Amino acid sequence: MQTHKKPIYWWRVIFSIVYFAIAASIVYFRRYEMFYIEQQVGSYQFDRFLWCLSASCFGFSILVFQLWHHPESTFPSYVTYYPAMLVAVSALVFSISHLFTASSGFVFYYLSFAICFILAFSIDRFWSLIISIVSKGTN
Repeated sequence: MQTHKKPIYWWRVIFSIVYFAIAASIVYFRRYEMFYIEQQVGSYQFDRFLWCLSASCFGFSILVFQLWHHPESTFPSYVTYYPAMLVAVSALVFSISHLFTASSGFVFYYLSFAICFILAFSIDRFWSLIISIVSKGTN
């Protein structure tokens, strides 16, 4: 019985580590400013946006690590397209979660992390997911 080992594409592993390091460093360096229960009046709440961004980077790093056997090139999309998409996903989740008072308190952290992680993990299907949600909402 033969076992065929697929080659590991190390650029994907390196990008997975880079995106994971970005997520971990955002949380580590902003941990004291990031977590608060009540919304700060007159604040843009940039630290909560960074929370969403770190969750998106973490989800994307898991996706990239899972795809380490795929031979497609990682350049330039991993340094141009995907970071822009992760910022867009984070901004979308951050904005929508602050529309409602129930999700803008401490529940924000659970809700936003889960949604950002899932959307970043399925980043290649993001636009089709958004279009399907919008089309179901208009029917």
